Amino acid sequence: FSDFECPYCRDFAKTVRDNIPKNYPTDVRVIFEDYPIDSIHPWARTASEAAHCLADQSAAAFWAFHDWDFEHQGEIDNWFKHPETAKNLRDQTLAIARQQNLDAAKVATCIDTHATAKQVEESLRSGRALQVQQTPTLFINGRMIPGAVAWKTLDAVIQLELNRPKEIEGPPAAKCCEVTVPTIFKK
Repeated sequence: FSDFECPYCRDFAKTVRDNIPKNYPTDVRVIFEDYPIDSIHPWARTASEAAHCLADQSAAAFWAFHDWDFEHQGEIDNWFKHPETAKNLRDQTLAIARQQNLDAAKVATCIDTHATAKQVEESLRSGRALQVQQTPTLFINGRMIPGAVAWKTLDAVIQLELNRPKEIEGPPAAKCCEVTVPTIFKK
């Protein structure tokens, strides 16, 4: 669970994006869940909605936006402090749509009508149900890990889960810590 305006999420996103594909290309799947904290991050929800508008057409476009957003948080903060430039987030989202060969008009309509607001709200509800209290918060096989943990710690938890002996898992009904997290990707 992450917030596009959260500086800790930015740092943790870089850790995940730099290390998971390189170290676990087929063993670990990363699922991004929105958790915009409106009380302290005024444009995070806008960014989440825009990201979903892209994701509706392409997972690669979502990740391009994700990486761009976290890399440019400071610039976006400045845009939102000056209302006349706040449209820059929309403009940049459309630029990413064009770079990814998406239907930019469809993305623009999606952004302008807040068509993905319900998806963001569903992700927030899921996070609350899972008792997420901060961003970032991640789950590895149902194990909650709050905060931006260092790669060394994250890697140790991943190794623990990947190497867990099957006999200690027990029968499916005995799994105590399994959670279902909805995804932005259509199946």
